Amino acid sequence: MNVMMPICKKNMPYAVVMLTSRGINCKEHVDVFVGDSDLSEEEFSFVQSAVVGYNITVHRCACNDDKAVCLDYDMIINKPLSEDFLADEQGMGILSAWDAHIAGVTYEEIRDGATVIQYEGSKPWENSGFHYDIERLWWDYAKKTSLYNELLTSFVKSAFEDNSVEDYLKGLISETSAQRKRLEKMMGSLNSCPG
Repeated sequence: MNVMMPICKKNMPYAVVMLTSRGINCKEHVDVFVGDSDLSEEEFSFVQSAVVGYNITVHRCACNDDKAVCLDYDMIINKPLSEDFLADEQGMGILSAWDAHIAGVTYEEIRDGATVIQYEGSKPWENSGFHYDIERLWWDYAKKTSLYNELLTSFVKSAFEDNSVEDYLKGLISETSAQRKRLEKMMGSLNSCPG
């Protein structure tokens, strides 16, 4: 199988997690083509060595295979990829983690049933949004890489430095305070009406 997967400096650690999940769950050989990448030789060698035990070969060139599968760094391959999944050109077999969360799907249901999960929007390794239990699956696979401690340290550090959630909550408080004042004014007007 041929896979196209752009890997750059910014997404390299997360791509290693995705490739690890793929290697754990799919035993057949895969050639991963990263295309024109800004990875240094050392970083590229690290990616190659990170997946060496998983029957994955990483190439620093474009893929000329029209049937190659495109995978993103923010995906987890949680089950073997079936022929039906690979033939699905619309990507309907890819489960959006956020949509699953909104629908009330649990971590256990995702872990036991989903084949490919994509973490669109806010990522499990970022602190720019709220987190939900389905993100645990990403961290389960991250634990199986040599990057886990680095990823966890970065996540904890960003939790103390990123004010996105705090700013969002302050905005909600401000908005609800203004709404409360308008409601109190309306209630005062209604209470002062005769009869």
